[in-house]
Amino acid sequence: MTFRLVIPPSMAMLGLVTRQVQQPPRLNFAAAVNDSIGSPFTISGSITPKVTQVETDLNNLNSLSSTLAAESGTNLAINPGAGKTQTIDITAGKLVNGNYVFNVTTLNFNNNNDTLDIVGNPGTTQHVVFNIASANVNDPQFQGTINLLDGLTSNDVLFNITGSSNSNLQINGGTVKYGTFLDPNGTIGVGSGTVYGCVFGGGNNDFQVNSGATINCPEDIPENTPEPPAWTLGLCVAALLTVLRLRARLPRV
Repeated sequence: MTFRLVIPPSMAMLGLVTRQVQQPPRLNFAAAVNDSIGSPFTISGSITPKVTQVETDLNNLNSLSSTLAAESGTNLAINPGAGKTQTIDITAGKLVNGNYVFNVTTLNFNNNNDTLDIVGNPGTTQHVVFNIASANVNDPQFQGTINLLDGLTSNDVLFNITGSSNSNLQINGGTVKYGTFLDPNGTIGVGSGTVYGCVFGGGNNDFQVNSGATINCPEDIPENTPEPPAWTLGLCVAALLTVLRLRARLPRV
């Protein structure tokens, strides 16, 4: 598995951070870490459990998740059909506080030949939230490919998983996915494939990254990209701390 931390240029310009990747890399966690892994995995750099700032950032992210979940959005069924493509125009969502909001009522995205194309709205609001409540989708599975079009970046697209601590978010399928995933309460598993964006959460459950997974967190942003929205900055600050949630587990063979 691979973690790649990239600092957006917009944050550097704001004076929040310096645009560089720390060497050697550091992985910081909110609580205790089970770092027992076997061959052929090696860890280069430091792993630090019980970092207070990570816990603070996670609490802020959890609050953000609840706030966004309370926003009334447009009902949406994500169901491309096996081996097919579903296109979503973000402007079909309800515009709430600067975000286009969808409430996902159905999620059938468990075929690695499925494709989801999310189309932006160049020149205007480019931020979209997909609220996925456990009451509608108990165990969200993201196995297909997610493409972002018309200027959208992963920092503009948030999949907000809310509700039961018994839910199980799975991101796998050996495919490429663009977007940010936030699941404060449930179990998270990231399997084979590449995520261009951040994955936050874990609650009191496990956050497990398995072999074959690559997470580019956050997605590299071109130098001429406009300043991201306020909620994106909050996610990126946490990303720089490598926010893998409570009781996170490193990959096992």
